[in-house]
Amino acid sequence: MIERFCLRCTVMKIIDYFKEGFNVMGKVVFLCIINIVFSLLSPDAIDKVLKFRGFHIGVKFNLPTVIVELWDFVSLPQGIGAVTKIGFPVISHIPVIFLVVLIPLLILTLLIVALVSFIYLRILMTRGLGLNITTRASRILDIFLYNLLLLVITFTLMPMVFINVMLLMLYMIIMILISYFIYATPFIIVGFDKGVKTALKYSITLAHRKEYLKFTLFYIVITLLISPFFTLIAVNGKLLGIIIGSVLAGIVGLWLTSSTTLMVLDLAKTILE
Repeated sequence: MIERFCLRCTVMKIIDYFKEGFNVMGKVVFLCIINIVFSLLSPDAIDKVLKFRGFHIGVKFNLPTVIVELWDFVSLPQGIGAVTKIGFPVISHIPVIFLVVLIPLLILTLLIVALVSFIYLRILMTRGLGLNITTRASRILDIFLYNLLLLVITFTLMPMVFINVMLLMLYMIIMILISYFIYATPFIIVGFDKGVKTALKYSITLAHRKEYLKFTLFYIVITLLISPFFTLIAVNGKLLGIIIGSVLAGIVGLWLTSSTTLMVLDLAKTILE
């Protein structure tokens, strides 16, 4: 009986994170412009949608990330490639020889993403949550290192995708597990002014807590439920669908990030303060 009561309390607490996320979102709704811009700056996904002929609908789930894009919800048509994003976008179908040329561009992109993510979370925490945080600007480098780590892991494991279906499934499982254990890292970096190494350590610690697991499962269910809607709009609506979908996904994405921020800061303060 006590265990059932505790379980119900935990579930209600998780639901409260998402409910409060709406209130937080309303205070910083202008931030969704960043989500929209990021969605429209995904040429690989947009190109695949515009080249597709026919009708398509599908489902997709994702784990929490800082800046949620339209493509986190869209299941791209099979047979023309796909864009996988587990915390960071993956560039597909690029010959190895071009990676040498792209490395400086990737580094610059990671720095820009880190800067934008830092500003995004800082505004969300100060204006949205009303917190008085004093995070140093040098933490932008820590977010950059976090994104770089994700990119290195992704490209290291990427060959598995092209061998056979079994290894593709293994790749997806590994990336999901990695993302699960470390997705709280940038929130801890900004919210508690911690270095990337310390933030990774505490993110892994949080991942063992049942509240963290249940929140993640709720997040996955939400993305699964709304993904057919966004897929229908973006893939079949072509350019107009992408624009409309990006705006709607920007609002939903800000809500999800607001909810994730509430959860991470609430759980992390018990071990960091």
